Amino acid sequence: MERATAVEELLLETEPEWRLYEELKAHMIPFALQALAPKEIDAEDPVGRVWFRSESGVRTRYGGNVGFILQDASGQERWLAEVRRVVREMGRGTPS
Repeated sequence: MERATAVEELLLETEPEWRLYEELKAHMIPFALQALAPKEIDAEDPVGRVWFRSESGVRTRYGGNVGFILQDASGQERWLAEVRRVVREMGRGTPS
């Protein structure tokens, strides 16, 4: 909460979510946040409760210690551990 400067930022609960949020902003990749239902967070393996959705239909959320769950426009899922790779995928198909 201390880090948030906009209401939507209150949805970001984990450090990896904040990193992704800041990287997407820095790369000027348009996205929207979609909140999931609230639930208790496991301090040992926190999982994000927000989907980041790009204009191209790609969406991702932080899945805990295993990294980010990336879902393409067709619904196919895969896991990515590095924020820079998630940013690259989220930026595909975005108009310049």
